[in-house]
Amino acid sequence: MKRLVALALGAVLACTLTTPVMADEDTRVFQWSAKDKTNPKEGIRGEWDITELQLGLTVDDEMEFFASTKVGVAEAQFQFGGYIELLIDTNLDKRPDFQITSSGEFDKNYMKPRVLKKFDTGESIECEAYGWITPDADAVGWQIPKSCLDLRSEVNVAVQSTADGQVFDRLPDGTNWQKFKTQYMKAAICSSKQSNKKVTYDGKTWICLKSGGKWAWRDYAPIAAKSAKYLTEKAFYLCRLNGKIGASLEDNGKTLTLSGAFKYFISESDYNCVAKAMGMPSSVDRRISITRAIDGVQETKWGRISAFWNYHPDNGLDITFSYN
Repeated sequence: MKRLVALALGAVLACTLTTPVMADEDTRVFQWSAKDKTNPKEGIRGEWDITELQLGLTVDDEMEFFASTKVGVAEAQFQFGGYIELLIDTNLDKRPDFQITSSGEFDKNYMKPRVLKKFDTGESIECEAYGWITPDADAVGWQIPKSCLDLRSEVNVAVQSTADGQVFDRLPDGTNWQKFKTQYMKAAICSSKQSNKKVTYDGKTWICLKSGGKWAWRDYAPIAAKSAKYLTEKAFYLCRLNGKIGASLEDNGKTLTLSGAFKYFISESDYNCVAKAMGMPSSVDRRISITRAIDGVQETKWGRISAFWNYHPDNGLDITFSYN
């Protein structure tokens, strides 16, 4: 499986190495190491001199590690046995538990598979890991799903490089480690600069607000539901459908659509929550439950809510609620 390397990766890396901003809105949050401002060790050329580490956590629970070098990175430098290696200490005992290298085949447009290994035994971990050189050629990157690692709330990271297997550069130096947070919402910064910013993670949307004199991420669903103008809008937030595939809110909150309910991402509990929030009569609920594919599109109305729907066993229930 090949993954396209978005051009944004390089652009984001270039700016995030100096300015703490997120990549594509609400998809990644970044953390940085201190910059290594010392002169390279004797025998270490600029392309092997590691100057900074970076960890990006995605809302899909993937970890993206970056190691920048003093004069950039090129595919040619890895063709004679040189490599840059990521070391990961998951139990925080300051000894590596996993390793993954940057050596191997590179592609300008795609991430290439890499092998995550146990450090002590060299045993390969069954994990969909990838490596690449950023489009701006200023760093190497690795992507690893969090589920591949037995992580705590923090992780220790180090990177070492060598051109010949004899002389190494390491960041942090010596036996030190760079500690990064592993939980997305713990790493995401909430301050006055992010006021009212929303982040959708793990099926829940959070909003950055000042509460009790402190800036913090707060659950957005009850806040939005409380201020909703229409029952459709209230149901959308009350049932935590924001950010969920198969649910959409349109017409300034007046139209709520559930697609593929009972079959794909909209569960029975999601549907039941919406029905309850909008006061659906039991007779309507019953009618929906016995709808067959051959019945075509059905419709009804109660109070200020009108609904139309159709059902197919292969596709689930598609239903639209409108506030009139």
